[in-house]
Amino acid sequence: MNTENLRRIFFTAFGAVATALAPTLPYLILCTVAVLADCLSAWLLSRRVKKAYPADTNKETGKFNSFHFGRTLWTLLCVYALLVFAFFLEQYITSSLPFDALKVAAGAVIFWQGWSILENCSSCNGAKWAKILQKIMVDKTERHLDIDLSELGLTEHGAGGTHGGDRSTPFTEQYSEQFSAKSVENIPASLAAMPKDVVPEKGSVLLRLERTALKEKYTIGHLYIVNEEGKKAYICDTIEDTVRDKNKNGRFDPPGEVKIKSLTAIPYGTYRVGWSYSPRFGVSKFMEAAKYNHTMPWVKEVPHFEGILIHCGSSEKSSAGCIIVGYNKQVGRVIDSRKAFDSLMTNYLWPAKKAGRKIYITIV
Repeated sequence: MNTENLRRIFFTAFGAVATALAPTLPYLILCTVAVLADCLSAWLLSRRVKKAYPADTNKETGKFNSFHFGRTLWTLLCVYALLVFAFFLEQYITSSLPFDALKVAAGAVIFWQGWSILENCSSCNGAKWAKILQKIMVDKTERHLDIDLSELGLTEHGAGGTHGGDRSTPFTEQYSEQFSAKSVENIPASLAAMPKDVVPEKGSVLLRLERTALKEKYTIGHLYIVNEEGKKAYICDTIEDTVRDKNKNGRFDPPGEVKIKSLTAIPYGTYRVGWSYSPRFGVSKFMEAAKYNHTMPWVKEVPHFEGILIHCGSSEKSSAGCIIVGYNKQVGRVIDSRKAFDSLMTNYLWPAKKAGRKIYITIV
C-alpha cells in the first residue's frame, strides 16, 4: 500500500469521524474556551503570587512551562472524551434519558471551569469581592508556592514559633514510653515555675513551648509534651511572629510593648487549647487534615488576640499570630511542617480529644 492510499484512508476516516461528531462541535468549542480561560486565570494568579511573595517564589513561578502545557492538554483530552461519551450514550446506546446528556456534560464542564476561574481570580487578591469569595472558595495561593500559607482564611490572630531539628522521640499521650537523655530533661523548678494565667487540671495533656531565639522579625521555639512528673519530650520546632511581651508577664505594657496587627506573637503564659473547625485545612495541598475532621488546635482566650491556631506553615509570614510547627533546619524558616503537624495531632492532641482530655499549652 503506497503513501497515496494511506493518505486517502486517513482523510476518509477523519471525515467520517468528523461528520459523526459534528453535533458535538459547538460544545467542544465552548468547553475548550472554558479550559483555556481557566489556564489564563491560573497564570495571572501565579503572577500575583510572585509579586506578593517574592522571597518565597523562584524564577520559574509565573511561567507557562511544559508541565502546565501537559496538564492543560490532559484536561482537554478528558473533557473531549466526556463529551463524546455523552453524545454516543444518547445517540447510539439509549434515547430514554430524561435529559440531554451532551448538554448536561458540557454544562458540568463549564460550571467546573467557571468555579475554578473564580477561585483563581479571588486568590491572593485583596479586593472586597475577592475576600468574600475566599470565604466560600479555596484560596489557591499556596499551590503556586512550595510552602504552606496556612494563614489564609483565618480570622485576625497573633503569631507562632519554630526552631530546632528532627530530634524527637516517640511519646504517646499516655506518657508510657521511656525518655531518652537527648530529648528529655527535668523542667527547671518543675511545673510550679510555669506562668499560671490558667491552672491546668489534673490528668490534662500539657504542651510547653520554649521560645529560644527572639529575632527582630520572627521567633523560634521548641515544642514539648510534659508528663505528670514534670519531664518533657521534644515534639517539633515552632516559628512565630516577633515577641513584644518583653517582660514575659503575659500582657503588653505601654509604652514599650505594643501589639502590631498580624506581626506579633501571643503573650507568654498558660492557655487552654480547644478545637476550631477550619474547612480550608482539608483541601488544596493539606489533605492530611481530613483525618481530623478539618478541626484545628485552637489556643483559647489569648488577651488581645482571636483565632489563634496551631497549624502548618514555613515562616513568620504563615503566622499572623498563630503557632507554626515544623523543623527549624533553615535560618528563619521551618520545613516538613505537615509532617510535624501530623505527628503532633496523631500522637498527642487527637487521642486526647477522642478521650475527652483537656489540653493546655504553656509558653515560656
